[in-house]
Amino acid sequence: DATTVDQSMDMLDLTPTGFKIKSNHALINTSNITYSFNCIRRPDGYVGKLPSAGTDVFAMDTWVSDSTPSTEPNMISNFPVDLVIDTDPTYPHAHWQADRYVRTRQIQGQTLEANNTDAEAAGSWGYFDYQDGWMDRQGFTGYSDWTSFMWKRGQGVDVVCYTGDASWGRQIKHSLNQVPEMMWFKQRDGTANWIAYHAGMNGGSSPEDYGLQINGANNQDDNANYFNDTAPTSSVFTLGGGNVINGSGDEMVAFLFSSVSGISKCGYYTGTGTSSVITVTTGFQPRFLLLKGTGNGDYWWMVDTSRGWGSGTDKYMYEN
Repeated sequence: DATTVDQSMDMLDLTPTGFKIKSNHALINTSNITYSFNCIRRPDGYVGKLPSAGTDVFAMDTWVSDSTPSTEPNMISNFPVDLVIDTDPTYPHAHWQADRYVRTRQIQGQTLEANNTDAEAAGSWGYFDYQDGWMDRQGFTGYSDWTSFMWKRGQGVDVVCYTGDASWGRQIKHSLNQVPEMMWFKQRDGTANWIAYHAGMNGGSSPEDYGLQINGANNQDDNANYFNDTAPTSSVFTLGGGNVINGSGDEMVAFLFSSVSGISKCGYYTGTGTSSVITVTTGFQPRFLLLKGTGNGDYWWMVDTSRGWGSGTDKYMYEN
C-alpha cells in the first residue's frame, strides 16, 4: 500500500553474521512461506577502509547550539557514529545529567548507563540517522556543556548483541578481525553489573581468568563465570555460564576495543607509588585516556584534550 507511512515494531535483531527474526508477524514470518531478502554489508574490521588518522574513527564534541537548537546533528563527528558515551561533566554525582550514557547505533533509541546497573531505557535524543554525527535535541536548549565521545566501528571498535543461554564455553563471533584487548559487557533487559575484560589484568598473565566491574571500584576478580578462562581470538570471544554475562534468555551487548597502529592503543603499566615520572609509549599523541587500577579499589578514570589535558590542570572524571 503506497499510502502507508513508516511504522515501528520490534521484529528483527542484528547478529555478527546476519540477522535474527524474533516475531511471527505476517510480513516476515508466515508459516510455509519463503521470503527473499537482500543485505548490504557495513564497514567492519574485515572489509572497512583502514583509517589514516584517529579523527577518522574517534571524535569529541560539546553541544553548543543553544542559539540554533534545530541544527542536526547536535554532535559533530565527521563520520557515522556507532558508539557514544555522553554526559555533562559539569554536574556532580547523583544528578541525571552526570550519568555516563552509553549508546549504540545497533540499539537506536535506547541507552545504558556505565555508572549503574540499570537495564536499558528509552534514550531521549539518541538518534544516529546521520553521516557526520549523532543526536537530535529537537529544539531543546540549556545543555551547552553536554559532551560526547564518539567511535566508529572497524578494526579498533566493534559492537555485538547476543542472547544468553547459560552454556559454558559458548563462542560469540565479532568483526574486529584481530584479537580484542578490552571488552565491556552489559545485560540490556535487566539489572546487572557491567563486566570488563582487559588484556592487562593480572599483569597480562592469563587475563581471561579475570573480570572487572565498570560501574564500581572493585578490584579484578578471578572468576571463570565471565570468560570460561578462555582468551578471545581474532574472530570470537568465549563466555562462561555466569548470569551477569550469559544468563539464559538475557539480552546482552558487548563493546570490543583493540589497538590499531598509529590510531588507538590498549595497554597496561605497573605503578611505582613514587612521584617519579612514568613514561608510557603509545606510538602517537593521545586525545583520550581511560584507565583503571586492577588491584587498588579505585575508579575508572578518564581525561581528554577536549576538556583539558596536558595544560597542567588536567580535567578528569570517573567513568563509573
